[in-house]
Amino acid sequence: MELRKFYNEEAKFIRCDETNNDVVVRAKRMILPLLPKEAIKILDTGCGDGYLVNQLRKKGLDAVGIDLSNERVSYARKRYGNHFGVSSIYELKFEDNYFDLSIASEVIEHLEDPAKALKELKRISKKIILTFPYKEKLIKEVCPHCLKRFYRSGHIQYFDQERIEKLIKQNNLRIIKTKKVAYYPFINFPFLIAWMINKILEILDKTTYIGILCEKN
Repeated sequence: MELRKFYNEEAKFIRCDETNNDVVVRAKRMILPLLPKEAIKILDTGCGDGYLVNQLRKKGLDAVGIDLSNERVSYARKRYGNHFGVSSIYELKFEDNYFDLSIASEVIEHLEDPAKALKELKRISKKIILTFPYKEKLIKEVCPHCLKRFYRSGHIQYFDQERIEKLIKQNNLRIIKTKKVAYYPFINFPFLIAWMINKILEILDKTTYIGILCEKN
């Protein structure tokens, strides 16, 4: 599978753990605030290096993760234990309603068929958290090695409020809660200054990420 090959290669030089500020910020400022209190059994799809699953398990929750990349799953198992497996989001090997909650954070924008993935998440869980880059411009670049054009960060889907609502409606779901975050990686700023700048951006409605908690109708 070409996608698996791509994400295995990516895993060799990009970490998705506590050293990646984007991963930490999305977990703390968007995913955890959307977490329903009644959710105990949780699946994190596209779990990357296992950071979010580890945070949830620290809270005493029965969280597990799956990812398309066996490189990332291997890394997560070594760091956090045997709570991870390799799987496609289109074919999840769990019974109907097995989980209280499934999470797909920064996953849907990578997929050719978001509706099919959401249908599978709906099948295996009672509630779903989705997060997306919000109104992100899709940019194609040229690989300097193979000279082929590709979408930056592997993002092939665009999401604004209308597109999100359409996707949810297609799958007979309803939105319970929404969380918008204005986050830019101000790497050269001290933490407090970066936090203040991001708060101002949120007030100005310069949203860069959006998260939703939804459930079956």
